[in-house]
Order: sequence, then C-alpha cells, then structure tokens
Amino acid sequence: KPVDENYKLAIKLAKQIPSSTSVYNQAQEAILKWNEKLKQVVGVEGFSDGIYLYHNEKEFDRYIILEKQGNTILGTRYTFQSDDILCFRGVIRRNLVEEVIGIFSGIDFRPEIKDIDPIDLSKWYRISWDKASKSSNEALQYAYYYRHHNIESCRKDFVEQIP
Repeated sequence: KPVDENYKLAIKLAKQIPSSTSVYNQAQEAILKWNEKLKQVVGVEGFSDGIYLYHNEKEFDRYIILEKQGNTILGTRYTFQSDDILCFRGVIRRNLVEEVIGIFSGIDFRPEIKDIDPIDLSKWYRISWDKASKSSNEALQYAYYYRHHNIESCRKDFVEQIP
C-alpha cells in the first residue's frame, strides 16, 4: 500500500510542474520508470481484467489461456492437439496462481476435482492476442479464435462440478 500512495503523490506533484521546465521532462521520465518498476513488483496481479495467453517455451505445445477478474483467475492449461487439458481456477498473487483447483477428465471421462500445485506464470511467456491473430502458427491461431470458448467451457465445468 505505501508504494501505491507514493506513486499517487508523485503523479500529483508531477502534474503541477509547468510543462515548459526541464524538471517537467525529468518528472515524466521518472513516472515512466516507476510504472515499469511497479509492473515488475505486482506482476500479473497488476494486469487489468481480461483474457491472456501464455506459452511454455520448455514444453513446445503447452499453453495457458486465463481470464483475470480482480485477483481471481479462471483458465485452461493444455497441450495443443492432445487430450492433455486442465481447467483451473485460483487466486493471483504477483505472478503466482495459488489456491488452485483443477478439473481433470478422470476414469471414463468423468470429471475429477483436485487441488493443483501453484502455477508460476513468470516461467511462462505471455503472447499478445495481436501477435496470435497474425501468426501462421496453428496453435496460436487456435488459441486466438477459441479463447472465449475455452474460458466459457471451463466456467461451465466449474458450475456443474461445484454448484
């Protein structure tokens, strides 16, 4: 919280500096640098609400599509063109999704609910939707066109399993 208050104070003071002064340019530069540092401190937790795409570079075709609403995360982790799919939900703290509950396809494809290890998103690479939409990579095209469907499918699974 003190970081937020200092940031707000710095912005307020910077806006009071006349734009014709050299101090104004220094203040604007400081604000930009502060914004970058603040992003690093809060990680994904500081992102605006929305749907995001992540790729695991170590596991070539592994992706996460997640929806962030406040500190709540709903997502799907999957390997492209396979049955390896996990719907999950949890709470984001910096870059870590914690208190993760997952829904797997169990025996006879009946869903099973399990606690999952935290997901460290700092070990995943975030891909912009703009890049995914323009890519010739089939996996990125799939993620782009089916992102809303995948999130809604997970939301439905959780409603059915945990009413």
